[in-house]
Amino acid sequence: MATGITKVRDDWEKVRADMLNKLNQPQAVLERKIYPMYQQLQLKRWQSQGSSEGETWDALSPAYKARKLKKFRSDPGEGRFMLVATGNLFGATVGNNPLTGSVGNQYHRKLISSTGMEISVEESGDFNYPHFVNDLRPFMEFSDPSIEAMKEVLMEELFSGLI
Repeated sequence: MATGITKVRDDWEKVRADMLNKLNQPQAVLERKIYPMYQQLQLKRWQSQGSSEGETWDALSPAYKARKLKKFRSDPGEGRFMLVATGNLFGATVGNNPLTGSVGNQYHRKLISSTGMEISVEESGDFNYPHFVNDLRPFMEFSDPSIEAMKEVLMEELFSGLI
């Protein structure tokens, strides 16, 4: 028969084991919760042409807008969306997604470690322009509210049920 002291010690050992297990698995939380959140924030950014992150992208010139509608009408964005022509830049930024599928995934880099998550767009071959685009219409920086929302979810997942 367990005594009250033994029961408290056993309960504490279980809480301690659960805490260590959660704290040793930030990669799983980043993969399961934060990366999909990143993708949703990026989808919103591209759909709102930057305004969801606080800075609306500069409009296309009327001449380029007209050319784009003709030239890219059979591509994923149908020439209607800013920064989406072939879908490579969008896919490289967002990763596999329902709008362009795997288009651009070969340029999407995701590194998740025990200390964080890093997403980057690789430039290579004919796909050598993302840094120029990002200088004019930022697509890889997040607003403070978005960063805080991701941090909040991460902390909630890591520490829920532990305190």
